[in-house]
Amino acid sequence: MKKYKLDTATYVIIASMIGTGVFASLFFQVESLPSGSAIMLLWLAGGLVALCGGLSYAELSGFFPRSGGEYEYLTKIYHPALGFSAGVCTLVVGFAAPLAGTALNLGNYFAPILGLSPDTIGTKVVAVLSILLITVIQLFGVDMSAKFQNISTIFKIGLILVLIVVPFCGFHYVESNVSFEVNQETIRLATSGSFFSCLALLYYAYTGWNTSVYIASDVDDPKRTLPLSILIGIAVVVTVYMLLNYAFLRVCSYEEILAGGSSIGNTMISKIFGDSTIGWLKITDLFSFLMSLALLATLSSFMLASPRVAEIFGKDYPVFRVLTKGSDNGAPYVSVIAMGVMAILFTMFSNLRSILDYVGFSLSIFASLAVFGLYIMRWRKPETERPFKAWGYPVTPFIFIAINMAAIYYSVQTMYGGNFLYGFHPDGSLDLSPLSASFISIVLSTGLYYIFNGRSAVVR
Repeated sequence: MKKYKLDTATYVIIASMIGTGVFASLFFQVESLPSGSAIMLLWLAGGLVALCGGLSYAELSGFFPRSGGEYEYLTKIYHPALGFSAGVCTLVVGFAAPLAGTALNLGNYFAPILGLSPDTIGTKVVAVLSILLITVIQLFGVDMSAKFQNISTIFKIGLILVLIVVPFCGFHYVESNVSFEVNQETIRLATSGSFFSCLALLYYAYTGWNTSVYIASDVDDPKRTLPLSILIGIAVVVTVYMLLNYAFLRVCSYEEILAGGSSIGNTMISKIFGDSTIGWLKITDLFSFLMSLALLATLSSFMLASPRVAEIFGKDYPVFRVLTKGSDNGAPYVSVIAMGVMAILFTMFSNLRSILDYVGFSLSIFASLAVFGLYIMRWRKPETERPFKAWGYPVTPFIFIAINMAAIYYSVQTMYGGNFLYGFHPDGSLDLSPLSASFISIVLSTGLYYIFNGRSAVVR
C-alpha cells in the first residue's frame, strides 16, 4: 500500500495551520489588544502553546503510532467512551467546522472577482463549490491527493512570502501608525484577561499542528516521520505567522483592519496597490484569485486527514463499518464523501465567528486531555522505548495545559461576563456560550458511544 512521506506529512501540517485563522483572527484581536507589540506577543504565545503541544504529541505518537489522533490517545489512555467522544468532536469540530470556516473565507476572498459582498449567499455558494472540488480530488486516491497537497502548499507558502515582502519593496503607501514598542502598556495588555481570551480565539489559527497524527497509519515510518513533521511544521508556521502579522500591522491601521473584516490580505493589497493594474487586470483582483487558490491547500489538508479518523472509527465500531470502504487507489471514499457533506452543512448554516469560538474551545479541551495523558503514559510505561521524548518534560506539557485552561477561563469572563453556560447578545437574545456548547457536544457524543453498542466495540 502506498504511504505518505515526510514531505507530505509536513505539508499537511503547514497547510492545515496556515489557513483561515491567520487571515481572519487579526480582525477580532485589534479591538481587544490595541497594541502592535501585544499582538505580536499574542502570536508568539500561540506558537509556544502549539510547540509545547506538538512536543507532547510527538512523544505520544511513539506510544500510539496508529491513525486517529485524540480518538486513539484518549481511548487507550482513559476510556473508549472518552475516546469515542473525542473522535466524534474531532470529525465535527476539528475537521468539518474548520473546513467550512476555510471555505467561507475562500468565498470572501473570491467575492471581489464576482462583484459580490462578503458573507452573502453568493460567497457561500463559492465555498460549497470549493469543498466539492477538494472532495473529488481526494477520491482519486493517495497519489493524486499527495501531489495536490504538496504543490498547493508550496504555492501557498510562496504567496504568503510575497505578502510578507511586498510592504518593503518601495511601493508608495502611507504606513500605519501601529507601534511595536514594548512598554508598560504592552505588559498590561499581555497579562490581561483580554489577552488570554484572544489566545483562545487564536487556537483556531494554530489548529492543525497535530494533523499528521491523524494519518499515522498511512505514513511511511511513522515513529520517525510524525515527530519530525510536527516539529518542522510548527517551526515554519510560527515564523511565517510572526512575519505575516508584522507586515499586516505595518501597512494597515486598526481602523482599516476593522473595516476590511476577515479578508485582511485583500485590505493590505488594496492599500498598497489601490486601482493599479497589470494590463487589463486589477492587482487586487489577481491577489483575490491567487489567495483563493492558496486556501485550497488548507481545505485539502483537512480533507486528506479527516477521512482517516472516520475510517478508524469504522474499524473499531461495527455500526460505522461502512466508513472503512475504500478504493484500490487508497481513498476511503465513503469517509471522504461523509466529511464533504458535513463540511457543506456547516458552510450553509454557520458563520465564521461562531466557528472560530466553537472550534477553539472544543479542541483545546480534548488536546489538553491528550497532553495530560503523556504524564499518565510515562507513569504507566516508563520503560517503553520511544523514538522521541518531549523536550522540556514535565514543563512543556504543563505550559500547554495551563495556557489552554487560562484562555478558556478568561475568554468566558470576557465574552459572557463570567457566565459559563449562556450569554445575552446586545439585542437581548439568549445564546449558549462556546464552552457550554462544547460540553454539550462531549456529553451527547459520549452518550452515542453507549447507544451505538459501544461495549461491543473491537478490543485493541
